[in-house]
Amino acid sequence: INIDPMSGVLANGSLFNYGPWGGPCIVEWHGDDVWMRRTDGNFEGSRCFKTQNGDGLRLASLNNVVKIQWDNGGHLEAYMPDKDTILVRNDYTLYPFTRIKEDPFPANGDEAWNLLVEGNKRFVGNLSSNGYLDKFSKEADTPARTALCSGQKPFVTLMTCADSRCSPEIIFNQGLGKIFVVRTAGNIFGDCDYGSVEYAVDHLHTPLVVVLGHQNCGAVSAAMSSLSDDSHDHGHIGTLVKKIKPSAQKANSEIPYKDDKVKSLAKAIEYNAINAAQDLLQKSELVKKMVDEGKLKVVSAVYSFETGVVTRVGV
Repeated sequence: INIDPMSGVLANGSLFNYGPWGGPCIVEWHGDDVWMRRTDGNFEGSRCFKTQNGDGLRLASLNNVVKIQWDNGGHLEAYMPDKDTILVRNDYTLYPFTRIKEDPFPANGDEAWNLLVEGNKRFVGNLSSNGYLDKFSKEADTPARTALCSGQKPFVTLMTCADSRCSPEIIFNQGLGKIFVVRTAGNIFGDCDYGSVEYAVDHLHTPLVVVLGHQNCGAVSAAMSSLSDDSHDHGHIGTLVKKIKPSAQKANSEIPYKDDKVKSLAKAIEYNAINAAQDLLQKSELVKKMVDEGKLKVVSAVYSFETGVVTRVGV
């Protein structure tokens, strides 16, 4: 095995004499990625291994070697020789271990919002060719999941609707441990929701809170209908409608619901997201204090089912 004396990593073309099939693997560097593949000419469909230099699984350094070998069951094992600690053990007949570089933790709310915007652009684009599926799968695979056992460090707290069509991790192309999600029908706050947000910003230190409404929200639609019909004002559903009603009334005053239901509802959804964010600032002294001190940003946005685009609304 050749070690590059300058970088201390495996040199291109090195051979690993491991493998259940009995032949060596060739090390191939492609930018920051390193691949190991069989040398019998059967590359496609063969057992191969990919990681990025600098990940938790390091192929080699002169001072801290990580040994890699195939066991007889067709698994790849990486372990510290001095501790016998297995770092990775996966069945590569099913999938390759592949990790991508982590996005740097945002320094402030604006940077956190930009990460969401970039993820949403990937979602809106061609999912098979712009890195969306690649990024999402690598932030939700077995190594990514087990790495979160010791804790979480999400970069954003997101309050959104419980609607099944509004899944924030998918919309923003973020994997496990990236978004602290709070969800209620109509994306409105109650006592437990205030507490959830306060936990995220105070203990997990997320620099951004986003209140996300969405197109054709059923809860907001119910509030619009309640302006002339009280059929939704019963049980706990009535609690939702009552809290959304001021947004419905404001939208109706600008665009009468009876004249243009689509535009009036869209305006009410915007106002509801904005009002929910303002409600959070009014009801949570902790959130308001952190915003005033420049430690936290609170924004409102609306997600379109038709386009997939998330648009920021309000100030």
